[in-house]
Amino acid sequence: MGIVLGYMGMTQIRDSGGRQGGRAIAVAGVVVGIVGLASLAVLVAFVLSSAHHEPKLPGPTG
Repeated sequence: MGIVLGYMGMTQIRDSGGRQGGRAIAVAGVVVGIVGLASLAVLVAFVLSSAHHEPKLPGPTG
């Protein structure tokens, strides 16, 4: 969502011809959105990879 809204903000700022500010905040929204999306992808990959491995329980002793 931050990626889309940040891009829309940058487009609106560019089209305003310098009348609107906030380009840095729009760029920050895009960056935070990309970092969040990458973090989510890593988390999903970790969860999916660990779901395929069953924990090894110790056998009976003695």
